[in-house]
Order: sequence, then C-alpha cells, then structure tokens
Amino acid sequence: MTIRKINKFICAILAAALCFSLIACGAQTPNGSQSTAGKGVKVRSASSVSTYALFVSEIINIGLEKVGYKPAAIKQLSIPLAHISVSNGDVDFYSVHWEKLHTKFFLENGGDQKLEKVGVIIADGLQSYQIDKKTAEQYKINNLEQLKDPKIAKLFDSDGDG
Repeated sequence: MTIRKINKFICAILAAALCFSLIACGAQTPNGSQSTAGKGVKVRSASSVSTYALFVSEIINIGLEKVGYKPAAIKQLSIPLAHISVSNGDVDFYSVHWEKLHTKFFLENGGDQKLEKVGVIIADGLQSYQIDKKTAEQYKINNLEQLKDPKIAKLFDSDGDG
C-alpha cells in the first residue's frame, strides 16, 4: 500500500470518527433538548481482531454512550463468529462488515431475515492485493495463483522466510 493510500485511509477513519463524535455529542430531539435515546440500555458489540475494526467499534461505543446507552466491553471475535454472534443474539451489533468481503457470512447467518445492515462508514471500500504496474507487466502477473511460482513469490518476500 502506498503512503498516499495509507494517508487517504487514515483520513477516512478520522473523518468517520469525527462524524460519529459530532453526531453523538450533539444528539438532540426535534424540540432541542438533549436526546435520551438509549437511556441506560445495555448494548453488546463485536469486533474482529484487527486494530481498524476495534478502533471503529470503540468510536461507535463512545457515541452510543454519549446518548445514554451502556456499552459492554467489545468482544473481539473472528469475522465469521462475529456474524454468528449477532445472528444468535449473543451481541447486538458488529460494526465492521465489509460489503463484498463478508457477504457470505451475512447470508449464511440469516441474511436480511435475521440481520440488518444499518448505515455506511466508508462507502465503496474494497479489500484487495495490489501490485505496481511495472512489476505486473514485467513478470506478466495477473492473478493470485501465480504466487505459487517460487520465482514470483520471492518478489514479494520482504522478510526472506519464503
């Protein structure tokens, strides 16, 4: 990942965090009084073990707390287990569902009949492997299967462990 893409990603995270903070801290009812939407209601969330997912979950819990909810400690689970836990009611929400990447987990755990997707934190997010164009063209790399070739794999072995 290039420095530019990393900076863009960090900016997106910070923008999302700021939005959640502003919404949570300024949550008001139509008549201007402070919202008590979740007054005392306990909520349980799941996060995958990635730093990004935990960060987003913490931000959301802070926002929920600001409007009166009582967030429990975040359960760090594998991505499939997080979806299963929401579907079974063991946790109330999982905040880092990647639309394309996690579709299988969503569908296998009841889809729209048991789960509800609410809101978008980062639109059109994709997860992928990326390679610079010069290397791809030089070695005619166009799919992941080619990484099975030791000569190709060695190009990407940054620590020499194969």
